[in-house]
Amino acid sequence: MTYAIFKQLDPRGLFIVGTILLVSELFSQMKWRSAMICRNCGFDPVVYVRNPEQAGLKIKAFMDRRSESPEHLLRAPVQRPTQKAKKGENLSLKL
Repeated sequence: MTYAIFKQLDPRGLFIVGTILLVSELFSQMKWRSAMICRNCGFDPVVYVRNPEQAGLKIKAFMDRRSESPEHLLRAPVQRPTQKAKKGENLSLKL
């Protein structure tokens, strides 16, 4: 490819290919990351693994925005599961 562009073999081609690969990997990671977030409740498993409290705050903020947004007025409400704790039992999802 560098022979066709520069009329000789040139190491700048390696730099160009490396930059293209770096940018494409960045975009594929961003696309994967945005696909992980639930569109119904805003749950983000990547944030949950790092900090469950912050993930809960993000879900609460998403639900508040969702309740005020006109595009979600006609959608069915999100059915969040509820679970009653037994005495002396910890319901934490962390192992």
